[in-house]
Amino acid sequence: MPESPLPCSVHNIPTEVRRIARYLFPRFLHTPTLEEQGKSVRALGRLRHPASVAELAKIAQHPDKYLRLLVVESLATTALPEAIPVLRIFLADADIDVRGAAMRALVIIERPTPDGYFSTGGSSR
Repeated sequence: MPESPLPCSVHNIPTEVRRIARYLFPRFLHTPTLEEQGKSVRALGRLRHPASVAELAKIAQHPDKYLRLLVVESLATTALPEAIPVLRIFLADADIDVRGAAMRALVIIERPTPDGYFSTGGSSR
């Protein structure tokens, strides 16, 4: 079995997601169509892993608004604290829809929970 490009700390990620990641990471921006890139972006968000955030950050300046919106949505899906600095980059995006999506994502990730903590790990307390 080929070695996964993901860090070793992903043993808690389901096998199906690890299989997807092994496929996506090497091919991330080398896909021929915007539709394929969008599928990659969505799958990376579903991984909910810091390595996904790093890959998504690489395309924060992509010229296509649709893909930037998908990146913001995928970062929100991760609900990881590592996504916060990347989402803040999108607050200065040229497109108002991307800026709005970034603001909503930040509110969701940084919202305080009833016990006074911030919900930045994606888990309920």
